[in-house]
Amino acid sequence: MLKKDLKEKISRRLADKYGVLPEFAVSTPPSGVGGDYAVNLPMILAKKAGVNPKQLAADIAVELSSLPEIKRASALGGFVNIEIENDYLFGVVGRFDEPSPSEPKRILIEFVSSNPTGPLHIGHGRCAAIGDSLARLYEYLGAKVEREYYVNDAGNQIKILSASVAARIRELDGRGSPSDFPENGYKGEYIYDIARKAVAAGVVDPGIFARDIIMEETRDDLAGFRVKMDTYFSETSLLPRVDAMLRDFISRGLAYENDGALWFSALSETSAEVDGEKEERVLRKRTGELTYFASDIAYHADKYSRGYDEIIDVWGADHHGYVARIKNSVKALGLDASKLKIILYQLVSLKRAGKKVAMSTRAGEFVTLREIVGEVGADAARFFLLARAPASPVEFDVDLAKKHSSENPVFYVQYAHARISSVFAEAARRGYRVPAEGKTIDLACLSGDEAERDLAKSIATLGDTFELCAREYTAHHITAHLLEIARRLHNFYEKCRVLSDDKDMAASRLDLLSAARRAIKLGLSVLGVEAPDKM
Repeated sequence: MLKKDLKEKISRRLADKYGVLPEFAVSTPPSGVGGDYAVNLPMILAKKAGVNPKQLAADIAVELSSLPEIKRASALGGFVNIEIENDYLFGVVGRFDEPSPSEPKRILIEFVSSNPTGPLHIGHGRCAAIGDSLARLYEYLGAKVEREYYVNDAGNQIKILSASVAARIRELDGRGSPSDFPENGYKGEYIYDIARKAVAAGVVDPGIFARDIIMEETRDDLAGFRVKMDTYFSETSLLPRVDAMLRDFISRGLAYENDGALWFSALSETSAEVDGEKEERVLRKRTGELTYFASDIAYHADKYSRGYDEIIDVWGADHHGYVARIKNSVKALGLDASKLKIILYQLVSLKRAGKKVAMSTRAGEFVTLREIVGEVGADAARFFLLARAPASPVEFDVDLAKKHSSENPVFYVQYAHARISSVFAEAARRGYRVPAEGKTIDLACLSGDEAERDLAKSIATLGDTFELCAREYTAHHITAHLLEIARRLHNFYEKCRVLSDDKDMAASRLDLLSAARRAIKLGLSVLGVEAPDKM
């Protein structure tokens, strides 16, 4: 973690003169500006102290020039640009994949959690990729992570599913017609498939039968997408606990009855308002049927009861209005709402032959996750779905995802890994020492060429990108970082001869390639993407 290490060294060097420093950034300067990194500390300190940032930058540059890791420091406006020593840079490359020691945390990530009323579609695939990549990232950083799928198997959606399958059964055995199908039913061809299986099995309850088939297919689809849930948590298992929770709410003034329904009072004296959520919400309808809100409160109470340090929910952006409501209810239960992080992700649109594909879930007009994985592969599907921040929509270009060229970002990154493996095979054939997996590398004989340094910097900062993703709850920075490593690797290979007559330099350059291969493989593994040795 080169940037993190630099920040720590800068903070220690300036502590005596400036005391405890505010949060500052070590970033890559704009193209054409000298130096490896730019430090924005003078701008921040100057604003706080009311002094000239240019003079402060000049003073800080003098202080930083005395650090043995820094070759040169110069003031530029309110920034300090620094060039680091090669020995320091190459030393960090040698330990780039050693995670910083941290307090182990228990994290629960609940994601996908699609209603068991139909196949997973490409939007669910994005949710799966986001949740699973975060789980992989936090596991790498030392956390104990559990993946959970909440099965919404109670309530109105299951009733509609049951009615849809029952109508298709009647249609198949001649007791009904397509015109008898429920207006709000699920119209996809998969309903016919389930109905045929139900007829063959002679089932009594088509709703439960359909739910079980859909959940079995969901597990298979997720496995094909390299996602393995630790727990499938059934909503129906919560129902016995909900009544007790509602009675407790009434006794504490958090709920009241009106017009035959039970309402959650978001503005009661013991309930805290979150993000302006003021509406009072129904917990139990006048018919006696529980709302999804009541079950969701009980579900989150159950999550908290299991003792996690952090609870992460990954939801579609259409649940935006639900975030404050759930956090309000968590506070009403006397629980720490800061432990709950809710990630909202935007929709996925598909493009084929330059045109968008029309999709409608209820009408049964959608592209399933299984179809996409079968067409482009799990590697391309995951990489493409993770290439943008969750809050940004994704346009999935199917034709691009299938290309075996540098235009396809996942192919470009995987090809970089395979290219290094090819170099190693050639090196072994010609008698060079090929770095062993996991062996300590020695970069002492690198020339310090710009292409070498650029590749080294991209490797040394991968850990910084991991920590950034952990803080921001997104993996999209990793996809960008891997593309940068690949670009710099190809540039290095074009400009620096690896298998040269200078055996010492060749050994160091092979070691640099070994570090690059490890970095690419590590980054891809966090994304759930394979790193092939041959393409």
